[in-house]
Amino acid sequence: MNEERLARILETLSFPAPSWADFAKGGQSRRKWLVHWFRDMPMDGLQWLTFHVLSVLPIGFVSAFGGFFARLVAPRLFPDAMHRTLTNLRWLEPTWSEAKVRQVAERHFDGIGRLRAEFCILHRLVPAGRVSVENGELARKTMQDGPVILVGMHLANWEVLSPVMAEFGIPVFDVYEPQPSRMQTRLALKVRARTGPEGSVAYARSGNAARAAVKWLKEGGALIMFCDEAVKEVSAAPFFGRPPHLGSNYAFAARLARMTNATLLPFHALRHRGCRFTLRFGEPLRLAPADRPDECLLGDVALLNGIVEPVVQAHLDQWFWLDWGFAKVKYGG
Repeated sequence: MNEERLARILETLSFPAPSWADFAKGGQSRRKWLVHWFRDMPMDGLQWLTFHVLSVLPIGFVSAFGGFFARLVAPRLFPDAMHRTLTNLRWLEPTWSEAKVRQVAERHFDGIGRLRAEFCILHRLVPAGRVSVENGELARKTMQDGPVILVGMHLANWEVLSPVMAEFGIPVFDVYEPQPSRMQTRLALKVRARTGPEGSVAYARSGNAARAAVKWLKEGGALIMFCDEAVKEVSAAPFFGRPPHLGSNYAFAARLARMTNATLLPFHALRHRGCRFTLRFGEPLRLAPADRPDECLLGDVALLNGIVEPVVQAHLDQWFWLDWGFAKVKYGG
């Protein structure tokens, strides 16, 4: 993503600050004024300062600090998330002892804290030799031949894909979700622009993004799509024994692949001790030709789930969505 493209995206994230006229109106307008100036702005400033301080500290310290902070605050400030995590683990791994369930839950929140902190130092991980790549040459050749849909999973620190793709020299199309705050979104986009390959593009999720994605693929490009997402606070995929459905990115990836004749290329990251990672590319997958693609869609979805689910199941402690809800799980909060 070049600087001009980044600047245009950041312009769309600018929101007019409430004025004294809003304060004078009273009611909801005054409430928005107070929230903006006395909560949002100080928090944005704190996030900016924290990001830039952590970005110059030792890599191992930054990662460990993030994990420690998350382990400290998660049980106290986010008890519902902790409860969901424990409930989900008991359902997904019914043979585990209660002690193991709690250990995995603690590692899960430790990993989330590390992930958040490591965003500040993402640009330093590859130069420091902290990211190894498996099946990289095959992945590079597959993407060079294009078009390719990179089927990702939210494991460990999946953001390491960006600097690895920069090493490959292959631009990518990415659809991003705005973060809870404007500052978080701005920092995230700036980091991805700094670490990612030249010529990459990013779109907020929208109809325009879908049309641009089709065009990008038809021109032979590589597109990133994560297929283990949550929808409306409920995990849509993997299925984990739930009936297959078309309400996840599995279906979108399959439709795009058939529409553009793209190859599906799974990838995921794994975390090791000491803030080290393996980025693992799977085997390229071409969907079998079909006269009526829509009739094959549920089978395509099941095929993709068969690739994603075993990897996630084997690394539940590193899975970002573990503390979200599941349709078949009853939980408090």
